[in-house]
Amino acid sequence: MSTQLTSQQLQTLGMTSMTTGQREAFLEKIGKMVFDSSIVRLLETLNDDQIHALNHALEANESFEGVLQYLQVTYPLFMTYMQEVQEKFVEDFMSQMQVA
Repeated sequence: MSTQLTSQQLQTLGMTSMTTGQREAFLEKIGKMVFDSSIVRLLETLNDDQIHALNHALEANESFEGVLQYLQVTYPLFMTYMQEVQEKFVEDFMSQMQVA
């Protein structure tokens, strides 16, 4: 399962006018923020033993894809967290754009 921005979200974020390189860099920043925020949400639901096991698993996986696969299998709600965080990010960004 991959989280992708809709055409409307791309337009709202001003990405339709970016070059490919700018878009990739921007998406990487957004992706890191979404992933990190989703990890924080997940950590809030875990006990100390689960956090220790998660930390060990994250360190053992050498690729980001491996980490995502582990999270999807072990913590099915993680992808829901990612979707919710992404939608909140876009919503907040849109609100800020309307104020400016």
